[in-house]
Amino acid sequence: MDLSFPCEQDCWLMQRFLELGFSAAQLVILNRVWLHQQVVFLSCVLNALGSDLDAKYLYRRPDGQKWSELKFPKERPTPSDFTLWREALWQLVPAGGMLVRLGRCLHKGYTVWDRRVCTEEGYLLNYKNDSIDMYQLVPHSSRRWQLTQENAAVEVLGQPCSVREVGDGQWAMTSVAPAVDVVIVPTTIFDVIQGWKQGWFWRKLEIIGDRDWLISAIEAGSVLAVVDGSYIRELFTDANKCAFVLECQEGRGRILGRLVEGSKDVCAYCGELLGLAAIHLILLAVNKLRPNLAGTVHIVSDCLGALGRVVRLSNDRLPSGTKHSGILKVLMLHCQEFSFDCVYEHVEVHQDDHEAYMERSRVAQLNCCMDIEFKSELWELVGQMTPAQLPPPLEPVVVMVGQHKMTSGSEESIVYWCNKILARRILSDPKVHWLDEEQFDEVYWPACYQALTEVPRLFQLFAAKQTLGIAGCDVNQVYYTPGHNPELRG
Repeated sequence: MDLSFPCEQDCWLMQRFLELGFSAAQLVILNRVWLHQQVVFLSCVLNALGSDLDAKYLYRRPDGQKWSELKFPKERPTPSDFTLWREALWQLVPAGGMLVRLGRCLHKGYTVWDRRVCTEEGYLLNYKNDSIDMYQLVPHSSRRWQLTQENAAVEVLGQPCSVREVGDGQWAMTSVAPAVDVVIVPTTIFDVIQGWKQGWFWRKLEIIGDRDWLISAIEAGSVLAVVDGSYIRELFTDANKCAFVLECQEGRGRILGRLVEGSKDVCAYCGELLGLAAIHLILLAVNKLRPNLAGTVHIVSDCLGALGRVVRLSNDRLPSGTKHSGILKVLMLHCQEFSFDCVYEHVEVHQDDHEAYMERSRVAQLNCCMDIEFKSELWELVGQMTPAQLPPPLEPVVVMVGQHKMTSGSEESIVYWCNKILARRILSDPKVHWLDEEQFDEVYWPACYQALTEVPRLFQLFAAKQTLGIAGCDVNQVYYTPGHNPELRG
């Protein structure tokens, strides 16, 4: 197997030990230890950024754990061997880190990283043998991560990172591996999709058939794309969901996808729009690979509103106040000039209520299947946190306030956050000294804001004055006192 340096200015680890002047007998011991530790290059014993020593390599690798994708012979170094090993590493990487950090990353390397950070979705992932633990940032902290979900399904996401424990089951991230500085020429539609980032959008994508079947199916005009989306308010009040399928009617293959998007603006229209965007982005990836591809794709939805919006989408601008403008901007900017034709069709909803499955057309069958798929996806999330609201692929500019993406129709959210900022500043002011910042963060302000904004304006003022102790009455009425005269004065 040909090995290449993962980074610029990298080197063979044993070569560096030789240059440090270790004797032949010592080199034999060090060789035995590095085989057990499964390290080959200098970068293998450094942190994710390549700037300092990774402390875990100072100590014996537990039996059964893999620290490298390469295969190594079994060795049994003694405790005294590890004493020499630590001395050698400390000479190689002095306290304070590398004097000259390694250069740009040339490829992903051979190290098996047990910690990765997915900044797109806001997760720190701890990889175990057959599952992963998921961490999210502690509220109002940019460095501390706390456990939110255990034993999730294994999936490789994000960039390798190094962490240190800071107590109470929390971790602090110390470094993140840089992106591989090599231009990858896409050869499949999935290479194109990965280049757009936002991996959350494609996490539940399943492919049946050859990876290039979609190109030949478009040329033959046999691609049928069906989408169905909606929401279940009884389960989640802040999540849209959809399922979509691209199927070759001549049996070449099938692509099935499911999406759940966190959003305050949940509706069936948005779920359908999300699925239509996914289908168009897959078709865009095909067109990126084959710019002159000719053919036809049939796109079917049971939502006339979403279907009509996509068909009549302007080429240059969206009207002010347009709902769900983020998805529509992506469609407007990137998905209107395919070299092949897109034919849009409407299918009647819920045909399974009055017709047997085998008696329906293939379009109606797929529509009912997608209805089942997106509902099952949402049921799987019961008991878990609602997914965060994230931008779709190719959305050029995203404005986030708190955990919500700002679009037209987000005025209420902006008002809430502005009021919260003002409240924090005023209530923690030494002259008022009603709540310090730590106490302020313990209050569930969304409920307070909702309670205040749903009552008449005069009562809002009265409640605010009473709470702050500045109401014009005989005594402060912060709390109800039995028998007190309720008459207000002034």
